[in-house]
This record gives sequence, C-alpha cells and structure tokens, in this order.
Amino acid sequence: MVSTIVLAGMGKSTSPQLLSNRPTRTPSEITRLALQRLPDSALVLFDLDLGFLSAQGSLLDRLKVFSRAVVGKPALEAFTPLSQGLLELRCRSALRDSESSLEMQIGEYSYQVHIMAVKDEGSRIVAGMMLWQDISAFKTERQRSHSALDPDQEKITALRSFIRDISHDFRTSLAIVNSSAYLMEQLADQGRRSDHRQKIVVQVDRLVKILEKMLTLTRLESGDHLSYVPISVNQFIKDTISKLEKSAERKNLQIALHLEAEFPIVFADENILNMALYNIMENAVQYTPEGGMISVRVRRLDHGVLIEIADSGPGIAQDDLDRIFEMLYRGDKSRSTTTGGSGLGLTIAKRAIEAHRGKIEVESTPNKGTTFRVLLPLNKLVNL
Repeated sequence: MVSTIVLAGMGKSTSPQLLSNRPTRTPSEITRLALQRLPDSALVLFDLDLGFLSAQGSLLDRLKVFSRAVVGKPALEAFTPLSQGLLELRCRSALRDSESSLEMQIGEYSYQVHIMAVKDEGSRIVAGMMLWQDISAFKTERQRSHSALDPDQEKITALRSFIRDISHDFRTSLAIVNSSAYLMEQLADQGRRSDHRQKIVVQVDRLVKILEKMLTLTRLESGDHLSYVPISVNQFIKDTISKLEKSAERKNLQIALHLEAEFPIVFADENILNMALYNIMENAVQYTPEGGMISVRVRRLDHGVLIEIADSGPGIAQDDLDRIFEMLYRGDKSRSTTTGGSGLGLTIAKRAIEAHRGKIEVESTPNKGTTFRVLLPLNKLVNL
C-alpha cells in the first residue's frame, strides 16, 4: 500500500528546475521516512530472545533507551527493574501471540505501549514489536476535567475530553496501520505480507465500529425517533449470541443460555436494542478469561422481561463500577487495541435501554465476576 502526500508550495509556481532536482525515493524509503515522522510515536522491533532489532519514529530522541540500543543486546536492559519486569512479561506474552496494551510513566512523560507479534508466511512468530505513543497531554486534560467547574465550563471540558479520547483511539489504530504498511513494504513473501494486511483490516474495522457507535450515541442523545416493532426476546438473544460465537470459541468460553418458555414479546427499536445487548455481551466475552463461563438468562416478570448476563471474569472494582456507564470511561487501562473497545459501548447500552423505558443495573465482585441486569417493559408500546 503506497500513500501519496501532496506538499504545500509544489503547485504551478514551482519551477521545472526545482522539480527535476527532487530526490527520488523508493516506496520502502518513503514509508520509513513517514514512520520516523509519525507524531509522538516510535516502533521498536525485538527478536525471540527479547534482543533489540531496530527502531523508527519521532519519539526515539526522547526514548534514550532505544535510540542508543545495539542490535542483539537486550531491548529492555536500560529500564528500571520494575518497568523492565512489566515490559518483559508483556513482550514474552506477545511472542506467544497475545497482544496487549499498557501505560508507562517515564520521568514526566506518559506513554501508551502496544505490544504484538510479527509472523512469517507460515504464521510462525519470528519477532515482536512495541508501538510507543506519547499520551502525556491526553492524561493532563483528563485530570483537569475532574476539577470543580461551573456547568458551562464542565460541558466544554467534557467535549474537549471526548474529542481528545476519540482522537487518541484513531491515532492508535492509524499508527498500527502505518507500522503494518511499513512492514509490508519490507517483505517480499506474500504470506507474511498477508499477515500485516490482516492487521490493517482489523484496525480499519475497529475505526468503522467506533464511528458507528458515535453515530448511534448521537442519535440517542438527540432524541431522534426510534422505530418500535414487536420482538421475541428469546430469538433476539439467540441472534445476538450467534454474532459472538467465534470470539467465544477462540477463548474456549462456555455460554449457558436459559430462556423463558413463553417467548416474551417486547416493543423495541431492533437496531438500537441489538447494539445495547451486543455491547454488554461483547464486554463479557472480552473480559472473561480463557476457559471461563458466561450465563445469559431471560425471565418473565409481572412488569417486564429481565435479561441477566453474568460472566466469570475478574470483576470490576467499586471505583470503576460507579463510572462504567460514563462516556469513554475504561476501567481496564491495559486493554488490547485489537479488541475494538472504544469506551462507548456501555454508554450506548444505558442510553438505549433508558430510551425503551427500561432499566440497567450492574453488580460485580472482584475476582468473581460481573452481572448486568436489563429490565424491559413487557407487551406494551412505548409512548413517544
């Protein structure tokens, strides 16, 4: 994949002499130069023994650890023991094909570090890569947003925080796309190129999902008209689970389904309710460890239909439990970028359930699991 960059000042006024003297570059060289200038980022490659291979990016001057690194030497040896241990654990996990993301504080700067594997044409892991991004300004703005503000200023600060968070998400995915494109340029083997092409597809899909969630949230916040139709809750739940079967199978998760025998009917906007329940179940699949259990239960009550979604995951700390429905709030700072998590899913779920005159509650115990409960009105058209 080759990107074309149009430079300012290169229009009709540019002389033929200047054009003829422009240096020519191969696509590989141009990609390398672009990566070196990727804003506030650095890409570091390491071998199967965690030895340093190479590094590119504008952050290298600040990350002295890597700018002075020698090929073959331990890539993490210059870090403090605590930081080195944390990074080493994630890097070794990446070499077992487990991608991850974590925050690092080095001096006055904060960084988001994405760690993943590099594979050959046979899908064998041959190296690892770390993508470093400076998030110092992002964290500073978030800290400011928690200070006491008047209502108008609080709205402005919330909007700024929202834009900054979403921009960070987009820059993260685009940086991975950029680095994968760079690696594709270096590889002649089609199998290995295909592996990096797939990483690009995953990140583009993630960006599309974020945009879809933003549009859905805008629709809910603006009070747009919803299209209510009668829906069989049992079938609706089955359809939603089927969309997550592949993700659950990859983690060897068991999904126990307990449905109401009488096929309860609710009136709902099918697309909006589907996104709400999908987001809750997707969270359960994402955070339940390999080999765990997810239970989905539908019960008919006198005043509505109760849907319970319980997982055997790590649970949610009380400080996070009070904020999980906030826009862009993420309790798990080490989530993987490839999971698609945007920080909007549970916000949409809450707004969507409330738009149906329903209620959503969550109960969680650290190290034991989390249960979401959704109550929807039964057999009654919502008054618009």
